[in-house]
Amino acid sequence: TLTHLCRDRFVSAELVDHFTSTLNFMLVRLSDPKSPVFQVKNLRRYKLSPEFLLKLAVDVYTNFEGSDAFAAAVVRDGRSFSMEAFRLVTDKLLSSDMKPFINEPSVIAFGNMLKLFSKHEGQRDKEDLDLDDAPDEFLDPLMATLMEDPVILPSGHSIDRAVIARHLLNDPTDPFSRQPLTAEQLKPNDELRRQIKEWKSKRLEQ
Repeated sequence: TLTHLCRDRFVSAELVDHFTSTLNFMLVRLSDPKSPVFQVKNLRRYKLSPEFLLKLAVDVYTNFEGSDAFAAAVVRDGRSFSMEAFRLVTDKLLSSDMKPFINEPSVIAFGNMLKLFSKHEGQRDKEDLDLDDAPDEFLDPLMATLMEDPVILPSGHSIDRAVIARHLLNDPTDPFSRQPLTAEQLKPNDELRRQIKEWKSKRLEQ
């Protein structure tokens, strides 16, 4: 599949959050038997049974087995991410209905992804508790979240690379000056990144 062939592209800063939030949204719907997706008439006639659709979704997740960047983005999704939904899917994969669609290695791989999600969920919760009073200069000016990879815009503002990358997908301008902007114009703010990393490490050690 495309996600298997182009893994790095899907976990790039500009795509990973949108990609994983969409994927999580679909998985939550597929884990719920009452979901509108199952109310479509003649679904099986078009060889799009709920079991087949669930298998396709699971395949996408397992294509990223072992990817911390993917796992971190999955649990960062505040709209749809739910460990309970993933556990329901695991139960569904073990049911007799799914036997014609999925094999044991895929079930094991999905279970490994759940372990990775659980690990990142714990890290996220700890960071949320410890990093909620970060200095203003460490926060992304658009999202008010702690920056991971700050870059400097031509207007002089520092912004998280992932945030400006997503912005440029829809609007190729500097969000502060409204002047044309390309990814090539972004300059790494190495000093600010060092300060944030140092502050973050000290806080998490406390």
